[in-house]
Amino acid sequence: MIIIIVEIFCYSSLQYIWCRPTFSSALYSCHATNGYLVTFLLHRTIPHLCQIFLQQLHCRYNYKVSLVYIRNRFLVDLVVKNSEQILKIDTISKGDAWKNADVVIFNTWHWWIHAKKLQPWDKIQEGNMTYKDLDRVVAYEKGLTTWSQWIDKNINHQTTQVYYLGISPSHYNGTEWGSPGKKTTCANQTTPTAGSVYPGGQFSGQPVVRKVLHKMTSSVYLLDVTLLSQLRKDGHPSHYGNKEHKGVDCSHWCNAGVPDTWNHLFYASILPRHC
Repeated sequence: MIIIIVEIFCYSSLQYIWCRPTFSSALYSCHATNGYLVTFLLHRTIPHLCQIFLQQLHCRYNYKVSLVYIRNRFLVDLVVKNSEQILKIDTISKGDAWKNADVVIFNTWHWWIHAKKLQPWDKIQEGNMTYKDLDRVVAYEKGLTTWSQWIDKNINHQTTQVYYLGISPSHYNGTEWGSPGKKTTCANQTTPTAGSVYPGGQFSGQPVVRKVLHKMTSSVYLLDVTLLSQLRKDGHPSHYGNKEHKGVDCSHWCNAGVPDTWNHLFYASILPRHC
């Protein structure tokens, strides 16, 4: 079995699985150790559970399971031209790496909304038109539509199961969960938001995801983790994450923690097809 993960948003910088470079610096063949998982949705953070999961995946057949992580922040092309980073929202030139897998998991949103010094591109290109910038939700929808059309055309859904991981929220603005003042962050938060409705509402990208996936002719499984993760303002590394991360980290997730629930959803959905 081959499982490919494309730009799964990292949980935390505390522990890692060991990855061995293969095709290029951006493509890794990942081998689970008895450490903790950061970039993939297969394990709970309990020693040896990776091995148990893979044994269960064998089911009736003695599968060999390969886990491949591909770093692709936008799913569409980001190229260098005249020393500038150009985000081409209507082309995908490296999609062949996504083919011929049993399971492919995609995710993109986090980098689309970065601005100023954190913005990963200099210009956006669509066809013959080049823009200094675009409305981020508009650009996101165009890029995601390009991806969806590529999937419809190039993936054999008789042999490949496609997942899309929903938007992973951050907690930098306390007014979103009812705390006074925008300066309130995830720091020192010790309890989830009460109830089953997030006061701050949904992200602007959430309707885009549903809209684009609904228009696809092929079947894509949406792992909609956004709301359940929004309620966990207490689930981030905060001050206690990677020392290289300056300030409070309210976007990545602690392990063990919120990603364990993501794991359960993925685990429950993948077993019926492969057992």
